[in-house]
Amino acid sequence: MHSRKQAPIIKSKTAITVWHIPAIITIAVIGWAAYIFMCDALSVKYVQLIAFGFAALLFCLAAYMLQMLFAPDVLLVYSNRLVVRSGLGYIKKTILFDDLVGYAEKHKEGIGGKYSQLILFTLKTSYLFYSYQYSNYKLIRAELATHAVGKQDLLGRLHKQSKIYKIAGLTLALAAVLYLAYYSHSHLSNNVYIAPNDLTIIGDQVVNEPAISGSKTSKSIHINLNGYPQFEFTLNDSYGATAAKKYVNNVVVGDSIWVGVSTTEYRQKITEDMPLLFWEKHCNYKFISVYSLRDTSRQYLTLAKYNSYRQQHPPFSIAWVLLLVAAVIVVTIVQDAKEYMRY
Repeated sequence: MHSRKQAPIIKSKTAITVWHIPAIITIAVIGWAAYIFMCDALSVKYVQLIAFGFAALLFCLAAYMLQMLFAPDVLLVYSNRLVVRSGLGYIKKTILFDDLVGYAEKHKEGIGGKYSQLILFTLKTSYLFYSYQYSNYKLIRAELATHAVGKQDLLGRLHKQSKIYKIAGLTLALAAVLYLAYYSHSHLSNNVYIAPNDLTIIGDQVVNEPAISGSKTSKSIHINLNGYPQFEFTLNDSYGATAAKKYVNNVVVGDSIWVGVSTTEYRQKITEDMPLLFWEKHCNYKFISVYSLRDTSRQYLTLAKYNSYRQQHPPFSIAWVLLLVAAVIVVTIVQDAKEYMRY
């Protein structure tokens, strides 16, 4: 009991180094990107899961980097053990020196200069920390080295452990990619022909400056209407059949236009007398596709032109790209599994 109350021989001291400058800039950029994604995710009636997922991932990354730099684990070195306490105060790990089988030190170089990585090994676990985290790193390393033997070959074991986590993560990614490929093939690539009785015409004033957006190979027009501020009416797949330049040159903010949208989508999103599917709520709710477009004197897109164009230019199925990604993931899993078996 007395030994557990004794003061540590060494207590780690958090360092402030040149490493913090690029890291702080990186954290600020990541935080800004996360904020943008979060605003996009929460700007419509239903949370948009893709934007929300990116925001959550970036927020977690920024928080992890902040913790690594400014609130790293507190290392308490006693005469017979190393106690690792989190920045929040709870004990994460206790390593008895009698259980140590060795340590390995790796020297690296990055944007902030050179640094070292020290890894302690027991039969069942390992623990690593970095020199740029602690101002008294050399003192801690020297004390730990008196209780363990340097064994660089133990890095192979750490490498093997990392492969387990990587294979597990890649397996989850593979499942997600295969599901998205199936969903894309089943739902997103079949909307080639729109029947005349599945078209609803909406008339209203344009409130955004008409413009063509996108790259040379993927152009689109986004229309905001006065009476439907929560939606963007988009000409993506229909862009090739649209007199886009005439629309941009002739229409100005405040003009009245008429857009033709799918009756199903109109009833799901605008009148709300048809139920929305899960993915329609949380992945594409804000956007409504346009299949006809005119103003008071000109017709820029007709349903007949759209249907004719889509038959001649069927939409590219992203499912093939996703299947290619899945194949790459499978190859990577196999390679990692082989490397895992070598150790």
